[in-house]
Amino acid sequence: MATCWVSVRGDREPTLLEVDLERGAIERRLPVHDAVTFAPPSNKGGTAGLAWLGQHLVVATWDSVAVVDPATGSTEQVWTDRRFSDLHGLCVDHRGRILVTSTNVDGVFSITEGGIEPLWYPTPEHHALIEADERDLRRHSKHDVPYHSLHVNDVEVLGDTMLITFLGTRGRGPAIARLAAKLLGANPARDRRLGWRWYDGGVIVVDEATGQQRQALDCEGLHDAVAKGDGSVHSTEYFGAALSEYRDGTLRRVPLDPGPGPAYLTRAILFVDDRMWVGHTVLRHAEEHAPPALLREYALDGTWLGGEVLLPDCVGPYALVPSESPTGG
Repeated sequence: MATCWVSVRGDREPTLLEVDLERGAIERRLPVHDAVTFAPPSNKGGTAGLAWLGQHLVVATWDSVAVVDPATGSTEQVWTDRRFSDLHGLCVDHRGRILVTSTNVDGVFSITEGGIEPLWYPTPEHHALIEADERDLRRHSKHDVPYHSLHVNDVEVLGDTMLITFLGTRGRGPAIARLAAKLLGANPARDRRLGWRWYDGGVIVVDEATGQQRQALDCEGLHDAVAKGDGSVHSTEYFGAALSEYRDGTLRRVPLDPGPGPAYLTRAILFVDDRMWVGHTVLRHAEEHAPPALLREYALDGTWLGGEVLLPDCVGPYALVPSESPTGG
């Protein structure tokens, strides 16, 4: 596989890029038409979560999920909902459902031909408040929505388990600290020892059938949830040059060595045989000193192999998928 599709965020219209990884070149720019209901904040434009559904690409924008035919470039279907506010990662599960994270409400939603249904919220109280709120939350940023706390980033299904990655909770106020304690388990000694910074996050492990939480694993703020196909799910440490591998109820950290430097965030993973491509997004206000968006090639142990692709005119890559559907149909 020499090419992949890349979703990119930033101050731009929703667009997907087809990138030749061997040549280090953008082969195609694919606009995603009619996929935003309300104009997002400037740095929340573009495209986010990305997955294959048969021969179509499913992509998230600020407040919509679109199904795109990459062969023709046409947008075949669009779903939106008043609770879709700053959509992040998504996946297609073994039932063919599209699962998408709505970050500003800390929710995971299921999309089928039958409609859009809430699949998971942090607590029943959280669920009740959002479902009772009649406002159109698509219009609001996280600063205007009282439900944003965990900053849920992505979702993946592994067998009968749903994994939800989140960026962080601690340090955002007493109410959020109480929610974190409820989900992760209060442990003052651990919290003092780790010095819980505002970007601490982790993985919430949920029973896929019942929606009940099974486990919560602490880790520096995690972004992606990418199934490797061998029983593991991988995530990027958003503020660190490292990946985190989930397997059998445990997390293993995989440092990227060397990483791209302190000017970059880490987000997006694509496994290619015995190596992986990882996306890096330049920090705000560092654009003058570093290329804005990178894809870098690493060995599975995190060693940089020297491969690097620059993505000009992009704030940063969000998600990577193969250029052809893995299912072939």
